[in-house]
Amino acid sequence: MQLDPATLIVALLSISLLASPFLLDMLSRRKKSRLLLRALQDLAQKNQCTVHQHGICGQHAFGIDEQRNMLFHLDQEQPQATAQVVELGHVKLASAVPVAAKAGSGLAQGQHERVELHLMPRQVHQAPIRVVLHQASHGAPTGDELPFAQDWAQRINARL
Repeated sequence: MQLDPATLIVALLSISLLASPFLLDMLSRRKKSRLLLRALQDLAQKNQCTVHQHGICGQHAFGIDEQRNMLFHLDQEQPQATAQVVELGHVKLASAVPVAAKAGSGLAQGQHERVELHLMPRQVHQAPIRVVLHQASHGAPTGDELPFAQDWAQRINARL
């Protein structure tokens, strides 16, 4: 079977037109991820630290300086970006906490209203540090927030 050049050109153009949105989306996500990592490294550098481990989920980035035992969190969600720096020497336990949706909240069964990472301090009188990774009022979940929070809770607990 032999294809004439016109059919081959039309087929290649069709394939490229169908694939281009996926390619552009992938490139855009990669660029956002690099910018978020750069901002996380800048936050660490302001505290005279270096990011040795990092992770990115959506608009959230975590980083750990293994030498100074510091945790960095950057949240680029709109309308306001927030940054947190936590000295892990003051933390005794990290845990991922999914907050289940209440009946009548408009969320489907099994969806989480919030996903948080709790850092429990060594000092009893201090309140735990809560990092909200997903809140139902801020948009649809990607589904990656809970495994991401569990992974980082495990990494942090390994350093304690």
